[in-house]
Amino acid sequence: MDGVITDSMPYHCEAWRRIFERYGIFVSQEEILKREGERGLVTLETILSEQGREFSQDELRKALNDKEEVFRSLARPTLFPGAERLVRTIREQGRRLALVTGTSGGEARGNLPADLLGCFDVLVSGDMVTEGKPHPEPYLMALR
Repeated sequence: MDGVITDSMPYHCEAWRRIFERYGIFVSQEEILKREGERGLVTLETILSEQGREFSQDELRKALNDKEEVFRSLARPTLFPGAERLVRTIREQGRRLALVTGTSGGEARGNLPADLLGCFDVLVSGDMVTEGKPHPEPYLMALR
């Protein structure tokens, strides 16, 4: 979804930047972009580990919730040109569609128009799986 259907990655980058900055950690946009698609918890834990920082599970959950809150306050994601038409055309051809995203289900529902989201038979979000993209688990879940 992010970076494929919606042009939302700049907002994710800024939200991550602000959250890490709260803890005195400075990350580049490139650092976040190279992690696009992975679960937020993995991004958080990996960057903290690289910085020699450890958070409790409660602190991790709070930081991740804060990131999503900052994202929602900033985000004005738009659909990439042609994305909606492509999804609708595929759907009109009678094909089944699955949306596999590393973002949370709530974020996915908030970022896509409801009628477009309704074109997908299946939504697999990052909060539904143990292993996020690029691991095959979310794709296999969508296929099932």
